[in-house]
Amino acid sequence: MADKNTEKPVKKAQSVDLSTLDTVTASEEGEWMDVLHPVTDVPIGARIKLAGCDSERYLKFQRKAQDVRLKKARKRGALGNITAEALEKEGLEQLVGCTITWEGFVDKGEEYAFSPKAAEELYTKHPWLSQQAREFIEDRSNFLRV
Repeated sequence: MADKNTEKPVKKAQSVDLSTLDTVTASEEGEWMDVLHPVTDVPIGARIKLAGCDSERYLKFQRKAQDVRLKKARKRGALGNITAEALEKEGLEQLVGCTITWEGFVDKGEEYAFSPKAAEELYTKHPWLSQQAREFIEDRSNFLRV
């Protein structure tokens, strides 16, 4: 078969097994992110298990934030007085909600045990770590099992 415009043979598309591109399952189960030093990008020995952007955890927080914004917008019009601080808080809540567990963190010689409260404190005190985790969550390639 030839393309009428170019008279070149048209290549038949190869089929792909969509199950090999399932990011939802791995996003739900979570994947380990090796924490990198904020300057050298060398792994520091700690890691965080994070749910991905296709997980129900992630989407739950996204929907909640959107519902709040829409409610405010209906009440006050336009953006409903949304502030940068409120958006930052929403992002932190979502990040904490996507944090499943961690290992290898020590603070002043004591193991830094995982809890949602500890995750909020960790991400607030260490914005570089928060950024790493957000980027990991948003990168679907981290949740493809190849």
